[in-house]
Amino acid sequence: MRDRLCRGKSVNTEEWAYGYYYVEDNDTPYPEISMIHLPYSIDRGGKVAIKVIPESVGQKLCRKDVNEKEMFEDDILEFTVFDHNDNDTQHKGVISWNDKLCEFYIRSAKEDGYFDGDYYNFVWVFEQDCEIKVIGNLTDNPDILKENTK
Repeated sequence: MRDRLCRGKSVNTEEWAYGYYYVEDNDTPYPEISMIHLPYSIDRGGKVAIKVIPESVGQKLCRKDVNEKEMFEDDILEFTVFDHNDNDTQHKGVISWNDKLCEFYIRSAKEDGYFDGDYYNFVWVFEQDCEIKVIGNLTDNPDILKENTK
């Protein structure tokens, strides 16, 4: 069975919550509230749901980076694209979801932090670069995209 674990930044504490994402409907003027439902925990006495910032929610991928760090949607990566002519290029990019292809991909960023239109299949990048590294995420450190690549 696939793990659909997500993370989201708590509205109240601004700390990351890890669990299963859902949208709660209610009869308030704001009918949809993004929530992370934490897995069952004995020390908490049951299940707990945490209200999260919708834009911060990202799904966990089933891969880890070179430092064994879990990877999530909207993580910022450093990676290398290798070619047959030894014109290898260093990139920074963001893990994103493609609805049309139903797969994760990496949006490559230029040094000014704007995306340059290059998209790389996540699995392809991961297979050809064994030193892919998570260096941050869009919620906590979007400015990392503007820093020069090594």
